[in-house]
Amino acid sequence: MMQDKCPKCKSDRIIFDAIRGEIVCTQCGHVISTMIDTGAEWRAFSQEEMEKKARTGLGISPSLQKIQMPTFIDESTKDATHRTLTAKQRRQAKKLIRAQIFATMTPKDKPLYTARDLLQTKKLKLKFSDEIFNETIELFKKAFEKGLLRSCSTEAILDACLYYVCKDKLGLTRKEIASASSRKLKEIDKAYRLLVFNKVIRSKPTPLRVIVCRFAKQLGFPTISIECGMELADMVEEARLPVGRDPRSLVGAILYLIPQIVPMQWKITFQEIAKLLQTTEVTIRDRYELIMRELGHKIGAVDRIRRAYVVKSRSTPLRDVVCKYAKKLKYPPIFIECGTELADLVEANLPIGKDRKSFVGAILYLVPQIVPIQWEVSLQEIAQVLQIKSIEKIKDRYELIIENLGQEIGIDRNRGA
Repeated sequence: MMQDKCPKCKSDRIIFDAIRGEIVCTQCGHVISTMIDTGAEWRAFSQEEMEKKARTGLGISPSLQKIQMPTFIDESTKDATHRTLTAKQRRQAKKLIRAQIFATMTPKDKPLYTARDLLQTKKLKLKFSDEIFNETIELFKKAFEKGLLRSCSTEAILDACLYYVCKDKLGLTRKEIASASSRKLKEIDKAYRLLVFNKVIRSKPTPLRVIVCRFAKQLGFPTISIECGMELADMVEEARLPVGRDPRSLVGAILYLIPQIVPMQWKITFQEIAKLLQTTEVTIRDRYELIMRELGHKIGAVDRIRRAYVVKSRSTPLRDVVCKYAKKLKYPPIFIECGTELADLVEANLPIGKDRKSFVGAILYLVPQIVPIQWEVSLQEIAQVLQIKSIEKIKDRYELIIENLGQEIGIDRNRGA
């Protein structure tokens, strides 16, 4: 806006010089102000042309606010014209770089720069978003302003801030944060307690639905199954079931329960879930039974779920074990088919119990006697493959099968082992 009078001589003879872009007093020659065109000096007629001609950088990031951004000299061995620097010029460049760092970076700025560089490295390892990056930096600034870096290291405080942000949004655990850090888990826990004590953060447990959603995606569950798992997690939290110090066993029970509720074919075992969650099958089974006992009437289809649990909690079918060891003995395909049918017959009519390998050995010894093909195999070879020390158990099971199922399989009892 053009002024009415000159601030020096109080004259009203003021003009605008369009060539120089200045407002000048013709009485005394005082330049009152300069008109600056804030627009671009170039013209663009398309979006692509505008992107090519634009020279502005990125917007201001929250992670860079309140941090002085000095100019860093590149440690290159070439100058602006891509000519190699001489030894004297390289020594001079190093001195300039060092002087620039000491002149611009204060002791207060150093931890912020260190934290930002460390977080960039963790971002590549843990693969989190820019939003989490910015929130972590903001929390670190609060801890830095309260002087908490005197009690813990910079990386430990940063890891504690990162864990607080990621546990609600990504469901990351303390061990996963520690795996991407050079600090031990105890040091990160100490830093986290320090943040809570100084009211930088508020301690709260990770929502169960976040953890269930994360591991369900890792198992490849479809969207409808993930939504069902999140609803189950909400029901468990509302019922106030004992989660314990580590909720992974309860998460494993929910993951095992999802395929039984959603009407779709999806096979998963306790062993696979325990391997993914890095826990034991026994604890997952206990939590599964707890959920069925407390929330079975709310979930629905309790009888069907329990029947599926009984079926899935059984050991490997005998036919699969027979097929596995028959292939190790290099049996032909017709022998394997006969062995699997014989295993189904034995499993349906005889009490197998825990001693399954002896039954498998007896079936593998019986197969060459049923199929009319010359094939010689000894009990010692079978016992060696099955890793059974004594062949007496295989003989006993052989006689038991002949005694009870000899007529059905067409073998006389006198043809004993």
